[in-house]
Amino acid sequence: MLFGRKKTRLSKEDALAAIPVRNTSVTFSRNASGSVCLTAERQKDWRTKILSSVFQVPKRKTIELDERGSFVWERCDGENNVRNVVQAYRERYVKDKLNYKEAELQVIEFLRMLAQKRLIAMAIVRKEEPGDKTTRGNNRSRK
Repeated sequence: MLFGRKKTRLSKEDALAAIPVRNTSVTFSRNASGSVCLTAERQKDWRTKILSSVFQVPKRKTIELDERGSFVWERCDGENNVRNVVQAYRERYVKDKLNYKEAELQVIEFLRMLAQKRLIAMAIVRKEEPGDKTTRGNNRSRK
């Protein structure tokens, strides 16, 4: 990638141990039908300023989640990891005969979509190796 961030690949265990955290700039509320409505403010970067001068860009975007999306969103509280969200999702929608793999795939794809839209972030919890001498946030080893 020329200007993008280098994407690191996570193992499946690391991905399932990740903790989905809501974006603090996103507000949410429940509507009359019980589903969650997310409201995100427009980003205030130079690209948006240029586009808004040419096109009519709304100041905020509202997304209404269905029942299953609302269920997952409520568990993106910074305390549940992806594995716990998948398990709760499977237990809730067992009437649909979802096996673990199907539930895992649906939840992970939904969380990926939320992350791409910057509605959530994933906090990665990695186990440190006993002989690892690197400090957190610094990839250089000590000499």
